[in-house]
Formats: sequence, structure tokens, C-alpha cells
Amino acid sequence: MSERSCHSHDLSTIEGAALCLCLYMHMHISICYGCGCRAHRHPLPTVASLSAMMCALHSIYYDKETCDPKEVGRNMSELCSRGLSKAMQDLKDTKLQTAHVIFNSLVDDPVSAIKAVYRDLDLEYTQQFEDNMRAYMVQNNAERAALKAKVEATGKIFDYQDPSDYGLSAEELLAMPGFKQYMKNFDFPSIR
Repeated sequence: MSERSCHSHDLSTIEGAALCLCLYMHMHISICYGCGCRAHRHPLPTVASLSAMMCALHSIYYDKETCDPKEVGRNMSELCSRGLSKAMQDLKDTKLQTAHVIFNSLVDDPVSAIKAVYRDLDLEYTQQFEDNMRAYMVQNNAERAALKAKVEATGKIFDYQDPSDYGLSAEELLAMPGFKQYMKNFDFPSIR
């Protein structure tokens, strides 16, 4: 590989750039070359989404009626609060070079957000990489629009979980220790 990158794949290809972008877009922790990137999103929609996923997984193996969404929401809130506390402490303890990106920034201007991550991690950002990333975004946006149209044509609702369905409220969630500290550390302009 001719470029230093934060991943072990070839960023000179559209697929390589897409994988890099997807790692950030899906908010995974990426750690390689002794650096890391953390993507951050407001906890309320994130915990609601995780709760919905847990209920969906439950319904694969058990009767849907046996899943209590409010209990799932409470358990996911507690798990995520503890996990955030531990993750923030681990980042401090390891002194790992880490870039932080807020989900809203990534959605509003993905190229600038990724460019800032590369800058924060002292990684080479090339025009070729940016061109590949932009090509991937055009392709991905078209695929997502087609999928959304196909799903909406069936009359189904696309991609939203109401936090109250899982017994979640912003006030209660943000009072939990892990979320309280998390919100202090990062500036979330709005809930998305």
C-alpha cells in the first residue's frame, strides 16, 4: 500500500475508501496503527435503535409477545451507560491517539469530518482518497434511495424507533452517570 492509512486496505480503490467511510458512518471504533477513531451520537436515538434491534433479535427465537420493550430499553440504557463510562476511562488510561467525530458533523459534511479525523490522527489524506470517498457516497446514496423507495412502496415505515416505545426519555437517560459525563465531553447540536 502506497499511502499510510488508518486501515489495512487499499485506499486507492473505491471499495477501500468505502470501507473506511463505512467504519466511521456506522460508528465502530477503529483502532490500528496505534490510533483510534470514535464516532459519537446523541444517546437517546442510539439506545432506542439498539433496543429495537434487541427486540427484533428476540422475535427471531421467541414469540414477539414475550419481549417487553420497556425492560429491553431499561437494560440497554444501563448497559450503554456503563459501557460509555468504561470506554471513556479506557481511552484516558491507554493514552491512545484518538480522533472524535460527532454524528451530526459526519452526516452534514462527511468529507470534512473524515478530513478532520485524518488530520487529528496525523494520517495522510490524499486527493485520490477524497475522490474515491466522493464516488462511493454518490453510489451509496443512489443505492440507499432505491432501497428506501422500495421499502416505502410496501407501506412500511423506514428506519425510525420512537424512544418512548422502549420507556426511554431524554431526562432519565441523560441523568445516568455514563451518559451525563458523555454529554459533558461532547457537543451534540441536536438529536438525530
